[in-house]
Amino acid sequence: MFSRSLLIKLVIGCLLGSLLAPALFVRAGQPALSIKTYLPTIINTQITSPNLQTLLASYVLAPVPRYSEAKYIPRGFSAVPYVGWDQLSLPGKAINDGVNTTFDNADWLTLQLNRPAQLSIVWRGQLAPPTWMSSWTLAEKVIIDGNTYPTFRKTFPAGKVVLGAVNNPGAKTSQATYLVLLAEQDGRPSTPPTVPAGKEVPKVNATCPAWVHDQYATKAPDGRMYPTWHPQIDPVYWCYFQHDHGSDPHLFKADFQPAYGYTMPEAHVGFKGYVFEEGNYAWYITMHFGSGTLAGTCARFHTTDLALKDKTTGKLVADLHLMGDYGKSIVNTTSVPLQPPSCPDQANVGTSTGVRLFASETDGAVNYTPWRLDDTGNILGLKLSSLTIWTDRMMVRCNNAVCDIPIPTGGDGLYRFVQTYPGSGVQAGSHTGVFYTDGKGKTLLQPGDAGAIKQYVEPGLNVVSLGSEAIAGGTGKYRPADPWQMRYVCTTNTNAPENNLNLEGAVQGNN
Repeated sequence: MFSRSLLIKLVIGCLLGSLLAPALFVRAGQPALSIKTYLPTIINTQITSPNLQTLLASYVLAPVPRYSEAKYIPRGFSAVPYVGWDQLSLPGKAINDGVNTTFDNADWLTLQLNRPAQLSIVWRGQLAPPTWMSSWTLAEKVIIDGNTYPTFRKTFPAGKVVLGAVNNPGAKTSQATYLVLLAEQDGRPSTPPTVPAGKEVPKVNATCPAWVHDQYATKAPDGRMYPTWHPQIDPVYWCYFQHDHGSDPHLFKADFQPAYGYTMPEAHVGFKGYVFEEGNYAWYITMHFGSGTLAGTCARFHTTDLALKDKTTGKLVADLHLMGDYGKSIVNTTSVPLQPPSCPDQANVGTSTGVRLFASETDGAVNYTPWRLDDTGNILGLKLSSLTIWTDRMMVRCNNAVCDIPIPTGGDGLYRFVQTYPGSGVQAGSHTGVFYTDGKGKTLLQPGDAGAIKQYVEPGLNVVSLGSEAIAGGTGKYRPADPWQMRYVCTTNTNAPENNLNLEGAVQGNN
């Protein structure tokens, strides 16, 4: 089923596939992307107030991105002459922290500025600044915790700013990392965002009030408003939502917004998106996969939506919605069916090939959780029987095969990946254009029928290339390439600890 030997084959398959077929972005005539070079601009189309976004849109650390130890604090610096400037604190602030303080790479920190800004570096190293800072202007000294440090200023236009590490190339001295301060291009601190009358004032670096979260909404085909994607951190108030929704849909299409709950009502935090590209097409899959509870052990059907875009024309050629059948839930090391008290017979799923694997504390506690879809009998044109969503960062696991007590794992649910096989995708059948089905995608309905779900497939569409990027071994593995917008790429890099994706430790609630 999902044995250890299969896991090894999957990794080898993706590696060999990458060697036999260049990375998907290179094949599309674009530069290869990596966590070092991918610089998103967060787009928030839901905010209707005149507030500006924060000066800093994102920051990328390389080669060890310990994002949970970094923190951007708008208007948070308190020492003269920089009172009220934004502050970016980076990992490795102590002299004896040798993990992130011995680096000598020229692209240690990459910033994305939403607008022109004046930057100041507070140099805390015991040696002279590296040569990459030679173009910066020596400015006033600051006193922090009784220590005096020099500062260096420089103004930058909006966009990408690349800063080096604490050492010159080839040097490996362990030094304290610098602080980055930011202000408007004329040196004024950024203006605090306004708050609608009667609303709770959001606190920087704290949990967002509900009203901030509720701004992220979109209209579904039924004319109703539903919650939609938002980033881990709100880009105006820089408050935390405590959960994530995976890939930013703006990576897929500028006007695309998934409607969470249109296909079927499910717990909000479990909606996750996955965007990736293959050949001439971009894919966006929305699948409900929560990791903070064990409710999934009893829930057989979950939202599984697929949108497909032709990259040449920019046209949406498929927009499909399905109550995906994920079959029975079993122990991942023994294949023994789970018997939760609220659904002891949940494994009686007939001929369904769907399956949900869960870790069990008393059965080896191997913390990987793949869910595989059964697409049998759908009339949507979906060919996704091989689609499997994985995570090894479940927040809880079963105590045993009865699974009546959740055992915390220490995971945050952020690191998920997608597996497909060649032949996966969408192939137009007898129903094309706009049509309506029941929630399971198996019965044709009329627009006004109860439970009717709107579907779209371009006539003649035949795109079943999903998984073909990794030909050898017959499998494709798509993993998140960055924590800010979570574009997925085919890669064998499994070294992705939780704090690579958990921005400022923002994800701490049920995810």
